[in-house]
Order: sequence, then C-alpha cells, then structure tokens
Amino acid sequence: MALSFIDDHSAQALARVAQEYKQSTRLLGIIESVVDNWQELDNAFWQLATERYLFTDVEIDQTTVNYEAEGVQLDVIGRILGLDRAALTDDEYRLALKAKIKVIHSSGTGEELISIFATVEPDATVTVATEPPAYVTVTLSDPITAAEAYLYRSFLRDGRAAGVAGTLLWQESSDATCLTLSNATAYPETDTLTGLGDTADTNAGGYLTGAGG
Repeated sequence: MALSFIDDHSAQALARVAQEYKQSTRLLGIIESVVDNWQELDNAFWQLATERYLFTDVEIDQTTVNYEAEGVQLDVIGRILGLDRAALTDDEYRLALKAKIKVIHSSGTGEELISIFATVEPDATVTVATEPPAYVTVTLSDPITAAEAYLYRSFLRDGRAAGVAGTLLWQESSDATCLTLSNATAYPETDTLTGLGDTADTNAGGYLTGAGG
C-alpha cells in the first residue's frame, strides 16, 4: 500500500462524532483542538518520510516511493557529508551529494571514477585513462563551469586510490570555440576564431581547455 498524506485529520475526526453530539460546541472544540496537534505531528512525520532522500525508488514500510530531499533538508545532508551547497540549485546539489557518497565509498577503480563523474554530468562522456606506475586522467566531454571544475577536482582527489596522482581535463566552452590549430605550415595562424590570438587582439583565438588535479 502506497503512503499517502492525510491533511484533514480534524475534519475526519469531527465527521466521526456520534449524531447526538454534533451540536455540542464544547465537545467539538475539544476534539478539534486535540486533533490539530495530531495534524502538526503528522505534517512533521510526513516531511521526515518524504523529504530526506537523495535517491528515488526508496522503500518505506515495504512500499516503493519516489521522494527526494529539497531545500534545507539537502543542506542538512550536505553538512553530514561535508559538502557545502555554495550556489548550487536543489537539482545540482542533489547530484553533487549523490556523487559525494560515491566518492566516500570509492577505492579508486576506473569504474568507480566513471560512476562518480557520470552522476554529476549524466549527459557527458566520461573517459578514464591510467598510466603506470600510478597516474589517472579523467576527461569530461561536455563544457562545465569554473565552479563545477573546482568541485569535480576535489571529487577526483578524494575518489582516487591512495598514492595515485591524477588530473581532470575539462573545458568551459563548446568544441566550436576551443583552441584548434590549423596545421604546422599555417603561420601566422589563419583561423582567428579558434586558432592563436596575439597581444594586438585579445579577443582573437580559441579558448583553452582546463586541466587540474
């Protein structure tokens, strides 16, 4: 049986009063006063039951529900996990918290790192490359913001295995505006949109991708 919220305890209680007492103003007032307190408790319990989950399809009392934390509930979870909201929206913060949980449980395998970054960038292609003796590179295909890059670098630092160095490769603009060289013989650079700019025109040239560990 699915959980359902009852928001009319008072009305239901008054409807159950025996017919001979329905004109008793004092009795009805006492019932309504008591049941109003029950309603406040039920409201609080409902919030606890439905607004504290990061993952959908949660099972409550053998019932699968699709409730997710929001607002201050997310902030509380963030404090527990050690991840501040900063300027993230609820949806962005929820994904970041899900990834943080995976970071905490990560032993640094390639599959785990892919899962971490695929959680926060579900539409991106995440590539993990390893180099001996102990180096890992994670590349994201889709553009991200500088703030997201800062956060994701912390995920890589905390999610990789002990003793393993690593670098996150990202870009903050689309492929069409990133730096692209023509060829070795093209000098000076012929493509002023995505090639190399110069000090005479700081607006010329493509954007560089980011790299950090």
